[in-house]
Amino acid sequence: MLTRELVKEALYRALATGADYAEVYAEHTQGKTINNISGKTDKIEDSIISGVGIRIFQGTRCVSGSASSLDPEAVRNCADRVADALAGSRGIQDICLVERLFGDIHPVRIVPASVGNAHKADFLREVCLAAKAYSGEISQVSGNYAEVDHQILIATSEGLYAQDRQIRSRVLVSSIASRDGENQTGSVVPGPGRGWNCSRPWILARWAPRLLPRQ
Repeated sequence: MLTRELVKEALYRALATGADYAEVYAEHTQGKTINNISGKTDKIEDSIISGVGIRIFQGTRCVSGSASSLDPEAVRNCADRVADALAGSRGIQDICLVERLFGDIHPVRIVPASVGNAHKADFLREVCLAAKAYSGEISQVSGNYAEVDHQILIATSEGLYAQDRQIRSRVLVSSIASRDGENQTGSVVPGPGRGWNCSRPWILARWAPRLLPRQ
């Protein structure tokens, strides 16, 4: 996302008018959803949330600002706008950013974004058809696939520099069973904190029928 040099520059700019403390939060999140109704792909949507937030403190006074871009100039301008809220001058304060590392408790073998839409749509279709084939009383099956690739960065004038990447994927399968004018619904929503696993279509094909409505 942002280089360490740019983050450090933004912190210095934010402190330029006398703030005691400054912090930078940056985020870049990519998302995707695929909807399937009765075995047919209905909709594919992509989303991106990206930007930076900068906050400063002077005593008990707090000023914050944000920009919906990670472009270097946008980051610098955001820091300058936040600093402009104060009218002092910065004292001598050296910033030494030390990266804090965190263990990966959810290792990702295949990043979902590296898998094509066609493969994901076929996967969701297979799961929905497995649910539909469970019983002739299943009148409709809908499925939803969602993935999120969430990258964040946090840095402070006290030296903290930390980054994290959180990847999640989830499948929702919902069915409607009809008999004698009465409808019942059932669903299954597995959502592990891991990447794309090519064996999951077969696992879900076994799971889905167990949790569908029984008449």
